[in-house]
Amino acid sequence: MKTKTIIITLIFIISAGIQLLTQIIVTRLFGAGIELTNFLVAVTIPTMLVTVVYATLNDAFLPQYGDKLVNKSGNHNYFSSVFYSLLSISLVAAIILSLFSVPIVQLLFRESSNFQIVEVSRQLSFMIFCLPLAVAATLLGSWWYAHKHFIRFPLAQLLGTVSNILLIILLYKILGIWALVIAFVLNLLFQIFYVFIKIKPSFSWSNTIQILSVWSPLIVGAIAMRSDTLLIRAFGLHLEPGSLVYLNLLSKIYSVSTGLFTVGIQVLLLPHLVDYFSQKKYHQADRLITKAKFTSILVSVGVSLSVYLLSPTVIKFLFVGGKFTLEDVHKTVALLPIFVLPGVGWGLSSVFFQPLLAMKKQLEVGIISVTSLIFAWLSASYSLTHGLGVWSIGIGLSVLLFGGIVGSETVWQHHRRKLFSSALL
Repeated sequence: MKTKTIIITLIFIISAGIQLLTQIIVTRLFGAGIELTNFLVAVTIPTMLVTVVYATLNDAFLPQYGDKLVNKSGNHNYFSSVFYSLLSISLVAAIILSLFSVPIVQLLFRESSNFQIVEVSRQLSFMIFCLPLAVAATLLGSWWYAHKHFIRFPLAQLLGTVSNILLIILLYKILGIWALVIAFVLNLLFQIFYVFIKIKPSFSWSNTIQILSVWSPLIVGAIAMRSDTLLIRAFGLHLEPGSLVYLNLLSKIYSVSTGLFTVGIQVLLLPHLVDYFSQKKYHQADRLITKAKFTSILVSVGVSLSVYLLSPTVIKFLFVGGKFTLEDVHKTVALLPIFVLPGVGWGLSSVFFQPLLAMKKQLEVGIISVTSLIFAWLSASYSLTHGLGVWSIGIGLSVLLFGGIVGSETVWQHHRRKLFSSALL
């Protein structure tokens, strides 16, 4: 497990490096102007959908499919029926969301002179078709995980990251900001090509309903927990012009940095916990969970503090050029303190939720996440109305992330006591 964790972590470090390079190129090309602000608003919902699908569909599907593999009970037909039914449902959902892109933008983002609703809606209506592509990629990736090929899907995601930056570079002079829009969608296709397997079509209402009943609470919970980007952009739009670009840059640096150093733990923890719980090896599961949490805490705190100390120099060295000026750097660096605590939370949240997911406690995860979002939004709104300005974003993010961490740990300790009590009977 240690070797695979290191390999997967290295893959994501390389991917994060390429994402940083992409961020540098995009920032230099567009600066803190309205074109990039439009894109950041438009890509908020598609990014959230992709993140939610990647974060939840594997968690919902893998325990069910893992049981089928262990019991050898029609696992191929199960995978096929789930794949085609969810792909069809997500495609219909994408079409509907695309048709209603204008009211969606008006609902989620209050009117502001910092962005253009018509252009944002056009970009959103195209990028929303990331939804069925993300569903296909995640299910195919889960198939490889279930068969203990842990490296394949991370490599596919790396390929998608590489294709994204290459498409931006190739298409920028022709399409301008739309190069980012098209690259966002097409990089998912490249991921699918790499993890693709032949799937004979089949359909089962019972399998479809069963996976949807498991996945739905996770979707609600993950939308709540992954609303960090929505919170940043909804509140950031009403600060001074350009603030959204600065906030986006720092949130990317922090979330990617802390997340990539714990991603190896996240990828390998769930499949192993599923096996342990299926075989009722509760002591082994408990030891693995404790070790994973302790390691992720040390790593996340260390990385978050390192990012805070190193970012001023790194941003000045890497990002100044083109349309991004030294003045933009000073404004960006001034916002660094609000992300230190959320940075730790980004590294921890997925690790702390996984014991509950492995036990198929999706409804409880959803309740914890939605409750955290409600308190986070209320906290940010209260802070903003009481003159805390940009600090309201940091407060909201901290409540969102640590509310989920504390809630999941509390519920896990409750179920842990029940598991060990039942094992003694």
